[in-house]
Amino acid sequence: MVTVIVSLLTLIARTMNKTRNNYLIGLADVALREQTANENFGVSRILKENNQDIDEAYNGSVAALGVSIAMSELRPSMAIYYQDKPNSPTRPKANRRSVLDVVSRIITMDTACNFDFSADGKYAENLFRYAIAHDDNGLKKEVVECSIALKQVVRTYNLVKS
Repeated sequence: MVTVIVSLLTLIARTMNKTRNNYLIGLADVALREQTANENFGVSRILKENNQDIDEAYNGSVAALGVSIAMSELRPSMAIYYQDKPNSPTRPKANRRSVLDVVSRIITMDTACNFDFSADGKYAENLFRYAIAHDDNGLKKEVVECSIALKQVVRTYNLVKS
């Protein structure tokens, strides 16, 4: 099963050309740096305040997004990731909603697609609502490509235990 999933993700990564991947990696780094915590929207900031460290739990959450989509499709994956939010405003855990927030920021910045999830600053919620309401293979491909780029960027930062 794991071999099949890795093969699927490898195939997806190969279909995304190097120029596009490099472009998305740049957007992923910008989105990660610009992301802000928002308690009202259930979003924690992935990049710590020193702009050098990321809680190591995010490494797994980011890497698992593409796998989740490959195994169970976009809508169930969006539901799983969106329902997860910080457990406390003073000490928020690494949460998957924050991963959706960054991915939706990347998609919004991507000039190659026509998605804008920035309304009211509710990036993760807007992505989730759109994905649930529309059967859009273009969005599925975009989310997977952006999650791959984000995975590559996250691993360039110091991964620290919380």
